Amino acid sequence: MHRKRSDQMYINENSDLFECFFAGEGRDFISIKCKLIYQAEKMIDVITHNRIHAVGWENLTPYQQNTILECTCEIIRFLYENKDMIETPLASYSVNGVSMQFRFNSTVYSQSGVIMPLTTYARLMSTGLCYAGGME
Repeated sequence: MHRKRSDQMYINENSDLFECFFAGEGRDFISIKCKLIYQAEKMIDVITHNRIHAVGWENLTPYQQNTILECTCEIIRFLYENKDMIETPLASYSVNGVSMQFRFNSTVYSQSGVIMPLTTYARLMSTGLCYAGGME
């Protein structure tokens, strides 16, 4: 069985899917897109327990491949749009009786240091690659 090298990305930054999801984004997005692609794919690797690499990309069903590619784009957008909140070292802040807490609401999934929209996680679950048990 041929396996996907661990340094290869699932999504090509010049792919039609990537261009469709991110058409019209500004220059700052373009400059960090490779970093975001890498981060999103590593997050998916954690959630799928590295099964994509174990099974091999080419051995996934077309549904699994398409869903993973679309979820990668959704995570990239989430990371980009919430960058400041995700990267802040503060959990809360208070001045003169006014306080602010930095937490995500119930629409965000969090596991093992990975955060993503709950809808994206639900779509990844539909691939059958996210379950904690062993592979058959």
